[in-house]
Amino acid sequence: MNAKSAYRFVSLACGAMCLILAIGGRTIAAGIFGAAAGVFGYLAGGER
Repeated sequence: MNAKSAYRFVSLACGAMCLILAIGGRTIAAGIFGAAAGVFGYLAGGER
């Protein structure tokens, strides 16, 4: 696994955690995981 695919996987995992926390009402934690997903998505090159 190269770094780019690892960043994509971590971005996906953080995005899923963000969604779960947002549904559960933990808005601060959801914001942190959402920001992390954005950072890792940016590091992966922004390709979808």
